[in-house]
Amino acid sequence: MRGTAEEQELIKDPAVRAQALTFLFAELPGITTIQFSFPVAVVAMYWDYVNNTQLLVWMASLFALYALRLSLARSFNRQIDQQQLDIQRWGGYFTLTSLAAGTLWGIAGALFYVPDQATLVTLLYVIIIGTAAGQIILTANWLPALYAYSCTALGILSLNLLLRGDGAQQVLAVLLLLFLVMIIRVARQARRMIYEGIA
Repeated sequence: MRGTAEEQELIKDPAVRAQALTFLFAELPGITTIQFSFPVAVVAMYWDYVNNTQLLVWMASLFALYALRLSLARSFNRQIDQQQLDIQRWGGYFTLTSLAAGTLWGIAGALFYVPDQATLVTLLYVIIIGTAAGQIILTANWLPALYAYSCTALGILSLNLLLRGDGAQQVLAVLLLLFLVMIIRVARQARRMIYEGIA
Protein backbone atom coordinates (compact mmCIF):
# COMPACT_ATOMS: atom_id res chain seq x y z
CA MET A 1 0.00 0.00 0.00
CA ARG A 2 1.32 3.43 -0.87
CA GLY A 3 2.06 5.92 1.87
CA THR A 4 0.10 9.11 2.22
CA ALA A 5 2.70 11.34 0.54
CA GLU A 6 3.18 8.94 -2.35
CA GLU A 7 -0.58 8.56 -2.74
CA GLN A 8 -1.04 12.34 -2.88
CA GLU A 9 1.68 12.60 -5.50
CA LEU A 10 -0.08 9.96 -7.58
CA ILE A 11 -3.44 11.73 -7.26
CA LYS A 12 -1.89 14.99 -8.48
CA ASP A 13 -0.07 13.38 -11.43
CA PRO A 14 -1.54 15.06 -14.58
CA ALA A 15 -1.06 11.95 -16.72
CA VAL A 16 -2.88 9.75 -14.22
CA ARG A 17 -5.69 12.28 -13.79
CA ALA A 18 -6.08 12.61 -17.54
CA GLN A 19 -6.43 8.85 -17.94
CA ALA A 20 -8.90 8.73 -15.04
CA LEU A 21 -11.06 11.34 -16.77
CA THR A 22 -10.82 9.42 -20.03
CA PHE A 23 -12.18 6.30 -18.32
CA LEU A 24 -14.96 8.34 -16.73
CA PHE A 25 -16.17 9.93 -19.96
CA ALA A 26 -15.87 6.62 -21.82
CA GLU A 27 -18.35 5.00 -19.42
CA LEU A 28 -20.66 8.00 -19.20
CA PRO A 29 -22.84 7.48 -22.34
CA GLY A 30 -23.88 3.94 -21.47
CA ILE A 31 -24.67 4.75 -17.85
CA THR A 32 -26.48 7.99 -18.71
CA THR A 33 -28.67 6.23 -21.27
CA ILE A 34 -29.85 3.83 -18.57
CA GLN A 35 -30.46 6.73 -16.17
CA PHE A 36 -33.17 8.16 -18.44
CA SER A 37 -35.45 5.34 -17.28
CA PHE A 38 -35.32 6.28 -13.58
CA PRO A 39 -37.25 9.58 -13.72
CA VAL A 40 -39.82 7.95 -16.02
CA ALA A 41 -40.38 5.27 -13.38
CA VAL A 42 -40.73 7.88 -10.62
CA VAL A 43 -43.28 9.87 -12.63
CA ALA A 44 -45.28 6.73 -13.37
CA MET A 45 -45.31 5.73 -9.69
CA TYR A 46 -46.24 9.14 -8.33
CA TRP A 47 -48.61 10.41 -11.03
CA ASP A 48 -51.75 9.90 -8.93
CA TYR A 49 -50.24 11.13 -5.67
CA VAL A 50 -48.37 14.42 -6.24
CA ASN A 51 -48.65 17.53 -8.38
CA ASN A 52 -48.27 16.45 -12.02
CA THR A 53 -46.69 19.74 -13.09
CA GLN A 54 -43.98 19.35 -10.47
CA LEU A 55 -43.36 15.79 -11.64
CA LEU A 56 -43.04 16.80 -15.29
CA VAL A 57 -40.80 19.81 -14.59
CA TRP A 58 -38.54 17.64 -12.45
CA MET A 59 -38.36 14.92 -15.10
CA ALA A 60 -37.71 17.44 -17.88
CA SER A 61 -34.90 18.97 -15.82
CA LEU A 62 -33.23 15.59 -15.40
CA PHE A 63 -33.70 14.77 -19.10
CA ALA A 64 -32.03 18.07 -20.04
CA LEU A 65 -29.17 17.34 -17.65
CA TYR A 66 -28.66 13.82 -18.99
CA ALA A 67 -28.74 15.15 -22.57
CA LEU A 68 -26.08 17.70 -21.59
CA ARG A 69 -23.94 14.92 -20.16
CA LEU A 70 -24.21 12.92 -23.36
CA SER A 71 -23.19 16.00 -25.33
CA LEU A 72 -20.21 16.57 -23.03
CA ALA A 73 -19.13 12.94 -23.43
CA ARG A 74 -19.29 13.21 -27.23
CA SER A 75 -17.28 16.43 -27.19
CA PHE A 76 -14.69 14.96 -24.85
CA ASN A 77 -14.27 11.79 -26.88
CA ARG A 78 -13.96 13.73 -30.17
CA GLN A 79 -11.09 15.88 -28.96
CA ILE A 80 -9.41 13.33 -26.77
CA ASP A 81 -5.70 14.08 -26.66
CA GLN A 82 -4.37 13.50 -23.21
CA GLN A 83 -1.37 15.72 -23.83
CA GLN A 84 -3.65 18.70 -24.50
CA LEU A 85 -6.43 17.77 -22.07
CA ASP A 86 -7.65 20.58 -19.81
CA ILE A 87 -8.16 18.41 -16.75
CA GLN A 88 -9.65 21.08 -14.51
CA ARG A 89 -12.17 22.22 -17.12
CA TRP A 90 -13.46 18.77 -18.02
CA GLY A 91 -13.37 17.57 -14.43
CA GLY A 92 -15.26 20.72 -13.47
CA TYR A 93 -17.93 20.05 -16.10
CA PHE A 94 -18.47 16.57 -14.76
CA THR A 95 -18.52 17.72 -11.14
CA LEU A 96 -21.06 20.46 -11.85
CA THR A 97 -23.39 18.08 -13.67
CA SER A 98 -23.03 15.63 -10.77
CA LEU A 99 -23.99 18.39 -8.35
CA ALA A 100 -27.05 19.23 -10.45
CA ALA A 101 -28.09 15.57 -10.61
CA GLY A 102 -27.62 15.08 -6.88
CA THR A 103 -29.67 18.20 -6.19
CA LEU A 104 -32.52 17.10 -8.45
CA TRP A 105 -32.67 13.63 -6.93
CA GLY A 106 -32.43 15.01 -3.40
CA ILE A 107 -35.26 17.43 -4.18
CA ALA A 108 -37.32 14.49 -5.45
CA GLY A 109 -36.90 12.80 -2.07
CA ALA A 110 -38.29 15.91 -0.35
CA LEU A 111 -40.82 17.09 -2.94
CA PHE A 112 -42.39 13.67 -3.48
CA TYR A 113 -42.41 12.70 0.18
CA VAL A 114 -45.86 11.14 0.72
CA PRO A 115 -45.86 9.62 4.23
CA ASP A 116 -49.10 7.68 3.74
CA GLN A 117 -47.66 5.91 0.66
CA ALA A 118 -44.86 3.96 2.30
CA THR A 119 -44.23 1.69 -0.69
CA LEU A 120 -43.79 4.61 -3.07
CA VAL A 121 -41.49 6.45 -0.69
CA THR A 122 -39.44 3.29 -0.16
CA LEU A 123 -39.03 2.73 -3.91
CA LEU A 124 -37.98 6.34 -4.45
CA TYR A 125 -35.46 6.16 -1.62
CA VAL A 126 -34.06 2.91 -3.00
CA ILE A 127 -33.40 4.68 -6.31
CA ILE A 128 -31.76 7.69 -4.63
CA ILE A 129 -29.65 5.65 -2.20
CA GLY A 130 -28.76 3.14 -4.92
CA THR A 131 -27.58 5.80 -7.34
CA ALA A 132 -25.58 7.48 -4.57
CA ALA A 133 -23.83 4.20 -3.80
CA GLY A 134 -23.43 3.52 -7.51
CA GLN A 135 -21.31 6.64 -7.82
CA ILE A 136 -18.46 4.52 -6.44
CA ILE A 137 -18.41 2.60 -9.71
CA LEU A 138 -18.69 5.62 -11.98
CA THR A 139 -16.86 8.39 -10.16
CA ALA A 140 -14.39 6.85 -7.70
CA ASN A 141 -11.63 8.02 -10.03
CA TRP A 142 -12.94 11.60 -9.81
CA LEU A 143 -13.97 12.13 -6.19
CA PRO A 144 -15.21 15.74 -6.46
CA ALA A 145 -18.04 14.43 -8.64
CA LEU A 146 -18.86 11.68 -6.15
CA TYR A 147 -18.94 14.20 -3.29
CA ALA A 148 -21.11 16.55 -5.36
CA TYR A 149 -23.71 13.89 -6.15
CA SER A 150 -23.81 11.64 -3.09
CA CYS A 151 -23.44 14.33 -0.42
CA THR A 152 -26.12 16.48 -2.04
CA ALA A 153 -28.65 13.72 -2.75
CA LEU A 154 -28.32 11.97 0.60
CA GLY A 155 -27.91 15.26 2.46
CA ILE A 156 -31.22 16.65 1.19
CA LEU A 157 -32.90 13.29 1.77
CA SER A 158 -31.66 13.13 5.36
CA LEU A 159 -32.58 16.74 6.09
CA ASN A 160 -36.12 16.12 4.86
CA LEU A 161 -36.48 13.10 7.12
CA LEU A 162 -35.07 14.97 10.11
CA LEU A 163 -37.48 17.88 9.65
CA ARG A 164 -40.62 16.06 8.52
CA GLY A 165 -40.28 12.46 9.60
CA ASP A 166 -41.32 10.63 12.73
CA GLY A 167 -38.87 9.15 15.23
CA ALA A 168 -38.04 6.08 13.13
CA GLN A 169 -37.50 8.20 10.02
CA GLN A 170 -35.22 10.55 11.93
CA VAL A 171 -33.14 7.54 12.93
CA LEU A 172 -33.08 6.57 9.26
CA ALA A 173 -31.79 10.05 8.43
CA VAL A 174 -28.84 9.54 10.78
CA LEU A 175 -28.20 6.09 9.29
CA LEU A 176 -28.19 7.60 5.79
CA LEU A 177 -25.51 10.07 6.86
CA LEU A 178 -23.44 7.20 8.26
CA PHE A 179 -23.97 5.35 4.98
CA LEU A 180 -22.69 8.42 3.16
CA VAL A 181 -19.52 8.33 5.26
CA MET A 182 -19.09 4.67 4.28
CA ILE A 183 -19.57 5.49 0.58
CA ILE A 184 -16.86 8.15 0.79
CA ARG A 185 -14.42 5.84 2.57
CA VAL A 186 -14.95 3.04 0.04
CA ALA A 187 -14.65 5.48 -2.86
CA ARG A 188 -11.35 6.83 -1.55
CA GLN A 189 -9.95 3.32 -1.32
CA ALA A 190 -11.24 2.53 -4.81
CA ARG A 191 -9.62 5.68 -6.20
CA ARG A 192 -6.28 4.70 -4.75
CA MET A 193 -6.45 1.29 -6.43
CA ILE A 194 -7.63 2.77 -9.73
CA TYR A 195 -4.86 5.37 -9.79
CA GLU A 196 -2.25 2.78 -8.89
CA GLY A 197 -3.54 0.62 -11.74
CA ILE A 198 -3.34 3.55 -14.17
CA ALA A 199 0.18 4.40 -13.05
